[in-house]
Amino acid sequence: CLSSIAGIAGLGVCLALFLGPVFDAALLGLPPWVGMLAGLALGSTACAACALIPPWLVRDRVPRLGE
Repeated sequence: CLSSIAGIAGLGVCLALFLGPVFDAALLGLPPWVGMLAGLALGSTACAACALIPPWLVRDRVPRLGE
């Protein structure tokens, strides 16, 4: 149950990081491509962290992980 809640929360954070900079750039009067690039960088980094950090944390406790 806790992992489901954490997964949904992580998904919401990634979505906010992908879409948020586009709206922020529009509010600041910046070109849309600036917001798109910022969203791509922030969202991709957050999604990669959500995908890579959990297996890295349990690598010593799970035998043969990655074989």
